[in-house]
Amino acid sequence: MPKTEINQENDSDYSPMTDKEKTESMLDRVLELIDTHKKNDKYWLHFKQKAADMRNGIGPISDAQFLLHCNVYYLRELFEDCNDYEGLTILEQLEVDCF
Repeated sequence: MPKTEINQENDSDYSPMTDKEKTESMLDRVLELIDTHKKNDKYWLHFKQKAADMRNGIGPISDAQFLLHCNVYYLRELFEDCNDYEGLTILEQLEVDCF
């Protein structure tokens, strides 16, 4: 089967960001939602602590992609609860591209 080349100039879904950059950006977005809308929710406070530990090299979770992937269903609910439909769309794209 011949290899298909991607035309990056015409591909509207093309992004020069790496998977790591995409997942770190998504994690930043999630943490902002937690700080804005879920600052008293025990589950999200625990998630926020896991993210801080991960970024400081503490604990078993070594990267944002793993942390987000393990919580994808809860993240979907978070975006819906916070009416962040752009975030939901980005999460869906991450599921296709990175998870």
